[in-house]
Amino acid sequence: DKKRDFDFLSSIEVMIVDQCDTLLMQNWDYVEHIFSHMNLIPQKSHDCDFSRVKEWYLDGRAKYLRQTIVFADYLTPEINALFNKQMNNVDGKIKIKHHHKGTILDVNATNIRQTFTRIECNLLSEVDDLRFKYFTEKVLPKIRKMNLSHVMIFIPSYFDFVRLRNYFEDNSFSFTSINEYASVSDVTRARTYFLNGKKNYLLYTERFHFFRRNHIKGIHHIIFYALPDHAHFYSELLNFIQLSPSNKTSAIENSNEMISISVLFSKFDQLRLERVVGTSKFCKMLQGEKKVYTFSN
Repeated sequence: DKKRDFDFLSSIEVMIVDQCDTLLMQNWDYVEHIFSHMNLIPQKSHDCDFSRVKEWYLDGRAKYLRQTIVFADYLTPEINALFNKQMNNVDGKIKIKHHHKGTILDVNATNIRQTFTRIECNLLSEVDDLRFKYFTEKVLPKIRKMNLSHVMIFIPSYFDFVRLRNYFEDNSFSFTSINEYASVSDVTRARTYFLNGKKNYLLYTERFHFFRRNHIKGIHHIIFYALPDHAHFYSELLNFIQLSPSNKTSAIENSNEMISISVLFSKFDQLRLERVVGTSKFCKMLQGEKKVYTFSN
């Protein structure tokens, strides 16, 4: 909107962004939009007494004297981009990063094999297409061949969710889906179909889990299309896995129905991977010769 006024942001001296990780679950474009309009030279005078205005404001250098403080539970590429591009104070800047033990240690369920598969990719612009290609050509055919059911597919990005949903529809998969835009009735219906086995697959988004935090029942297998930004969601979803007494025996006897966890990651997921497996392990998984790493509790 060309008529929108942003002059009131021109004289900001201290900017605090609190709970930045929560803003990432909403519309991050708004945050970037505000930063891009911060400390600009006003378009109108607004009856200002310019004799009282500090010189660096008139010279358009106010952003170099603004103090910016960002609080977040974890780092993301978006927060790093703010740090690199929007924090330009002449006195410098500092980033405090935690050492992560890994939320994989918080998984309560035992005897669950967790397989992490690295997707080779050298360009960030290609990672989404390569992940989709690997998933549709390698992962899904294997699942269909094993005739698995009660499979949750966790998808952090809504755009990836739409892409997979369209693929499942075009290829006549037995699936249902839950996302942040679904109505209460649609969510209830999807959860019921998945629990009763009427649908083999459940497409599930991170933003829905963030806002609703429903306990999804009937999960036998989880595929992380990508790891969640909120690392504790990993252990939380694995702890949802509970086989009902009616199918517990058959599940143990039938190897096809043994609980399994599969995770896809690339070198561009290093921040997410570090929070899940721990700082001491993630470097080896990103740079090692092996592409597949297995953990078990």
